[in-house]
Amino acid sequence: MLKTYMKFFESGLIKNINIKPLLNGIIKITWDKILQVLNKSRYFNLTYKFKRLWWEEKVGDLSDKMLSLFIIIGGLCFLTVGVITFIKQNFEDSYQIIPFFPQGMILIFYGTIGILLGIFQNLTMWWNIGWGFYELDNVSKEIFIYRQSYPGKNEEIYLTFFFKDLNYLKVLIVLREDLTPVNSQKQLLLYLKDNRKIPILTEFVKKISFKEFDYQTVVISRYLKIPITLATK
Repeated sequence: MLKTYMKFFESGLIKNINIKPLLNGIIKITWDKILQVLNKSRYFNLTYKFKRLWWEEKVGDLSDKMLSLFIIIGGLCFLTVGVITFIKQNFEDSYQIIPFFPQGMILIFYGTIGILLGIFQNLTMWWNIGWGFYELDNVSKEIFIYRQSYPGKNEEIYLTFFFKDLNYLKVLIVLREDLTPVNSQKQLLLYLKDNRKIPILTEFVKKISFKEFDYQTVVISRYLKIPITLATK
């Protein structure tokens, strides 16, 4: 559509007319259409802004929070029952359905492990461990990768790669033990010319469908202008 207006202008039929506002309007309409297509994904938001392609990896959804809560509650129950068996064994006349040794000790052990595991998982989500974003800058021809790590010296991790160092994209399909594609996982790996690989998209982690994964892979491949290969594992 934009080329049609440009040819019409160059033909000489329009003279001494400022068509800049008209062209800006056409570009804006076309750009809005592109954004509508790119942002149709629920879990994977691709955004063109100043010739940049950007998306983020989110961590700690509602299911993860509920799971960590159930782990802590289960650990508290196990620990409570184990402590009760320990207290009751000190009373000679008391009747114990569960003896302290070895069942009570095992309950205390599993309860402690469950509580520590639940606390660790909650802290991981609180600190946003694993959260990050990818940014493909078509102006500077660079890829920026950011990851949030554990508090300390290396709390923030930044990686930068140049477009000229890219080789190809590989879609890795991780099959089940019976080698069937049902419930298999897809990973998108970015290979550099020195054979280093960078995982940039995982279908299982982001909880997206195969169709959406394929759509996102094609968008990234076209943006970087590199081929796609397929492999199984």
